[in-house]
Formats: sequence, C-alpha cells, structure tokens
Amino acid sequence: MFKITIAGFWMSLLFGGALVAAVFYQGYYTEFLCLTLTLLVLAALWVFWSGYSDGLQIPKSSVALALTLYWAWLLVAGSWGRVAFVGTINFWWLGSFPLVFWIYTLAPRRDELWRHAFHWAVLVGVALAIGASCQWLIYRLEPTATFLNRQSLAALLNLIAIPLAGYFLLGVGSPQKWRHWIVAAALFVLVFGMGLIEGRGATLSGGIGLSILVGVALWQRVSRRALAQLAAIVVSAFFIASQLGRIGIGQRMEALVGNPGEAGGGRFVIWKQSWELLKQAPWMGIGLGHYQLYFPPYRDPTDGSGGFFVHNDYLQIWIEAGLPGLLLLIAVLVSVFVIYLRAMRDRAITSAHKVEMTALFAALLAIAMHSFVDFNLYILSILIMAGLVLGRLQALALSPHPAAVFKVVPAKVMSRFGYRALTALIAAFALVYFSTLGLASFEYQRGLKLAEQENWVPAYTALDNAVRYFPSADNVLMTKADFVRHVITAVPESAPQQKKQLFDEAQELLDRAEDLNPFRPQTHAVRAALYEQNPTLAGPDWAEKVVRNYRRIIEIEPRAYLGRYLFANFLLKQGRRDEARQVLEGGMKYVYVDLPPIAPYLALTAKLRAEAGDQEGARAARLRVEAIEKVHWH
Repeated sequence: MFKITIAGFWMSLLFGGALVAAVFYQGYYTEFLCLTLTLLVLAALWVFWSGYSDGLQIPKSSVALALTLYWAWLLVAGSWGRVAFVGTINFWWLGSFPLVFWIYTLAPRRDELWRHAFHWAVLVGVALAIGASCQWLIYRLEPTATFLNRQSLAALLNLIAIPLAGYFLLGVGSPQKWRHWIVAAALFVLVFGMGLIEGRGATLSGGIGLSILVGVALWQRVSRRALAQLAAIVVSAFFIASQLGRIGIGQRMEALVGNPGEAGGGRFVIWKQSWELLKQAPWMGIGLGHYQLYFPPYRDPTDGSGGFFVHNDYLQIWIEAGLPGLLLLIAVLVSVFVIYLRAMRDRAITSAHKVEMTALFAALLAIAMHSFVDFNLYILSILIMAGLVLGRLQALALSPHPAAVFKVVPAKVMSRFGYRALTALIAAFALVYFSTLGLASFEYQRGLKLAEQENWVPAYTALDNAVRYFPSADNVLMTKADFVRHVITAVPESAPQQKKQLFDEAQELLDRAEDLNPFRPQTHAVRAALYEQNPTLAGPDWAEKVVRNYRRIIEIEPRAYLGRYLFANFLLKQGRRDEARQVLEGGMKYVYVDLPPIAPYLALTAKLRAEAGDQEGARAARLRVEAIEKVHWH
C-alpha cells in the first residue's frame, strides 16, 4: 500500500517545490533562487520543530564533519569579497548542498522522505528530458530544457538516472510489475535525453558510474536477467538518441579520443587564464562568487565563453574560496569514498542495500568527475539532488550501527516554547532576506518591462521599490540612474532647476552603485551618457569625464563591444578619428557570437577601416554584418 504521513506529505511537498523552482534558476531571475531557499529553510524549520521531543540524531561520521566544515568555510569566503551581496547570495546558493544533506540527515522519517523526494526527482528529471527532446526533435533547438547549458542538464539527469538504475535492478522480479515497467520507462526517457544532449563529459562520467553499479551488482549476485534488461534499456535509448541527434555521441567521443587537444581547447584556454587569476590570491581566494567579476581582464581573446565559470569546479572553488575551500571540498569527496568502502565491507549491511549504496555513490562519483570539466557545483538543482543523495548514502552506511550517531534532545535543556521560538527566529532571519531579495528581483524585472513599454511613472515606482527592498543591489541603482537620465532629456530647457535635481539624483545613484560594485561596466556607460547629454551640468571638463568613464568600461571588460562602439562614436564627434579606430580595433581581436546587437560595432569598424585604407579588413567586417543580416533579419 502507498502510505504517507502528514509530516512526510509536507516534507515531500517542500522538497519537490524546491527542486522544481531550482531548475528554473540558472543565475538569472533571482526570485527562483529565493523561492527554492525559502522552501528548504521551511523544511529545515519543520525538522527542528519536530525534533524537540524525539531528539535530533547527529551522525558521528567524517562525511558530516567535512561537509559542515566546508559549509562553514563557504560562509567565511562569502564574507570578505569586494561585492558583499554577491558573496552572501553565493553562500546560500552553494550552501544548498550541505543544507539539504542536513535536512535529510536530521529528518525523523528519513526513509519516507527519501522515497517521496526521489519520486519528485524522477518526475522532474523525466519532464526535463522530455522537454529537451521536444526542443531538438520538433523545433531543432538546443536540448537544454530550462537550463542555459545542456551539459548541466545532462549532469542532473545522471544524478537521477544512476540511482534509478539501481532501483531497477533491485525491482526485477517484484510482484508489482507495473512499478517495474514505470521505472523502466522513466529510465529509458532519462537516458534518451542524455543521449540527445551528446555531452562527452556527462557520457563518460555516467558510463563509469553505471559500470561500477553493474560490477557491484554482479558481485552481489543480482539476477542476470535484471542486468540484461538494464543493458537493453540503456543501449537502446542511447542508440536511438544517437541516430536522432545532431552529430551522434559516437562521433563526439571519437573526436575526444582522436584529438583531445582540439576537443578541450576552449577549456584549456579558460584554465590557463584562470590560473593566472588564481596567482593573485592563492591562499584565501578572491571571495565567493567573484570569479566572473575579476576574470574579464584575464580573458584570452580567443575565449568565447560567457566568462561566468572556470569549467572546472575545483579550480573555481580554489580561486574564490582559497586553498582551505579546495582542501575541504576534497575532504568531502575523500570521506564519501571512505564511508562507501567501509560500508561495502560491512557484513551487517544487506546485499540489496549495498547495491543501492553503489548506485548512490556512482551518481555522486559521476558528478565529481564531470565537475573537472564543467560547473556542476554551481548549479542549484544539482546541489540539491547531490545533498539528498549523499544524505541517503550516509544513512544506509550507518544504519546497522546505532552507536554511530548521538542524540540531542532539546526537551532536556529548554522549554518547548523557548526552543520553538528560537528556531522560528533563526529561520525568520533567512526568510526575510530571501523575501526582500526575491521581491527586489521581481520589482526590478517588472520595472524593466514597464520602461520598455514607456510606462515611465510605474516603471520608476517599481525600480524605487526594488531599491527599498534590497538597497545593496548595484544593478538596481544603476538601472534607476539610467531611467533618471532618460527623464532628464524630457525636461524642457525652461526648467533648469528640475534638470539639475534629476542630474544630481542620477549621479548619487551611480556613485552608490559603483561603491557597492566597482566591477560593473554598465555603471560607467550610464555615467558617460549622463555627462555627454548634459555637458553644462557636468562642468567644463565634461568631455574628459566622458572619456574617463568609457576607458573604465574597457578596463573592466575588454570585450565590451557596445562600450567600445559608444566610445568610438563620442570620439568621432570630437574629431578624434584615429583614437576612435584604435578603440574599435582593440575589441576586434576578441571572439564574439555574431548576433544582431554586434552589427553596428562591426559596421562602424568597417567604415573606419575603409577610410584608413584597410580595404581587406573593412571587407571582412562587412561580410560579418551581411551574414548577420542574412541569418537574423531576412
């Protein structure tokens, strides 16, 4: 019979909601991050709330110790970065991994929580795999589902599919055959989705994980029939996907084996320049979440990546959280390996539990290996699933040994009211933070949309609300200043005092934004435009102020083609044509994706090249503009 307690229902609902919200957070739309963390904090509150009388069971394990120390160090590393709110957000973001681990570990009915939470995970994974498949098979779009990077989706599918494969092996021969076929169908869809994605790192790591699972299943005498069925599902799903995919995973793997330097060339370039950044603060790091802020000046011109991640989590953690962060992360991995090996040698653990533990361990191992070439530890949904899987693995490993945990009973030291008031107060601090951050993000996005529709008064109100909800977000202050800049242009010359007040307000907003985050080039772009449009208010040296701000844009982000384009246009108005061309040429050595926004920059470069006698260079730039027009405008 399918049974669920009231506590199990609420915990399942909170976890499922958190996972669903997490798959929509890819670094943008912070309200999804806030919703995810709000649900997780509520789940943690429920666990502590219900643990007053029954007590909280704290495991005496190296995994729990290492992960807790890693979590604590993330808090430290998130506190000393130059941009405070970036460090705080990234602490909660990356800290979702240990948070979920401890929610599961301290939950009073862990088996029930795992059963229903994993059902949620399978449903989410299947939905994502179907969505990605439809994207490619029907619309010929990248099979990414809700993700920005298809490799991240493949990693999450690995983390769900490998444990599901373990349960499939254990379920063959069960009298409830309908469940067996549902698991088989879900597994097929997950593997098919991974096959369409054609990720080499995810395929290799997932293949190794499945191989370990099969090897242990043979050792534990799992039926050959079950293994044959599993092989049929995985092979057929991958084969069909390879026939329907873009290139075929086989050809991509051949490229990796035949020419690994070319296959991983893009990552090698990122790693080389990231290593140079690491040298600036190798011991304590630059601050959690600060890689994307510091990296642009180090970027190689041939690097066409987004610049947000190193594509090697261990190197990025080292850069951001310093050597202690890296060592503690390695300690977590080592402790997981040790506890798994000890459990596999423990005769008190049943064969079925050893197969289940192997499936869980293999899934975590796949993520750990894949993270050498990707950024899985910075993907919220992967962190949540990894915390849940690790919690389950530890619980199974320690299950035969009651002495491996010690019990903390709050009822022995505090009154019920005092304990629950304290836990509610602690949770309230986090919930208020997430609420204000989420509301600020929502109002900010609403303000941008209203501004695009030229609804100026409601747009200003929305941005003002966003500033009040979260005053430390520099992007909101910068956007509000840009809004004020546009308003100034609508004020008639007959109202100089009103213009001056608005000008001063915009300057004050920009100063606050730059003080909060000196790494955002858009702040200087807005200030340059403000001075250029209002030379009288900016003072007699307004032109030099404009130049100084445009140069600062290029210092912060050398690839900022829009900043270079605006700077060159200003220099042309000042009659400084040679300087304008130098500004444009400085950006042409960088790799860009040829999309419509870059066309004006290329067109202006072609024009100045032709005027300077560089006809070949001008033709090359014009051809790129023509290609953009042909693909995107016709």
